[in-house]
Amino acid sequence: SLYRALALLPLLAFALTWRLPADRPASRPTASTAQSAPSRHAAASAPSASAPASALWPALLIAQFLFCFAMVVTFPYFIPYALARGAGHDALAGLLYSLPHLVYLVVLPWWRRGDGEAWLVPGLALFALACLWQALLHDAIALAAARLLFGFGMLFGLRGLNRSLALVASGHGAGRLFGRFDACGKWAGVFAGAVAGALAQAAGPATPFLAAALAAAAAALTVLVRFPSRRSADVAAHDA
Repeated sequence: SLYRALALLPLLAFALTWRLPADRPASRPTASTAQSAPSRHAAASAPSASAPASALWPALLIAQFLFCFAMVVTFPYFIPYALARGAGHDALAGLLYSLPHLVYLVVLPWWRRGDGEAWLVPGLALFALACLWQALLHDAIALAAARLLFGFGMLFGLRGLNRSLALVASGHGAGRLFGRFDACGKWAGVFAGAVAGALAQAAGPATPFLAAALAAAAAALTVLVRFPSRRSADVAAHDA
């Protein structure tokens, strides 16, 4: 009965959106406008701006895949894991499961300023630490604290990835880049589901948290190794 009720949600979304007006394509500039001085200046500066962005794109996809894998691999077997750690009943285990998402929803509206990109590596490191803690703890109180830490790591990591994507995709073909970025996360979720089942069956429900910690740490290392040019450019821009 639960799945029948959940099936109504996408149908409700369809009913709310199917009468929305179609998007209007943006008007293209005329030939005279295209040859104007500002356009020529933008065309001259485009290669220098797009070159570092295109170099960062593969590393950003790797970080996205690893981070999404780290999030999803802990989901399938969390309820039995929480019950084994003293959650007591399914309702409390469900609350602990949703606690990181609650942190995300509560804190995000208040976080409107600042450089979200700068939080990417700290967020990934915090996320890895929270996953490692969840793999090693033995009581529900520690699990609640670890889930709060997990939520802040998820918030900082997602904010940093989205900010980095906005910088890379600022130009032509942004829609295609956003689509590939989202598809990369979806493939990570598919892979994480299969890995979670194999790990939980082989070594218990705590093992996926170790895999998540390794994946998040690898994502942080990828950003540190592959993004130095962007960090130096940001420092120069702020100094100017």
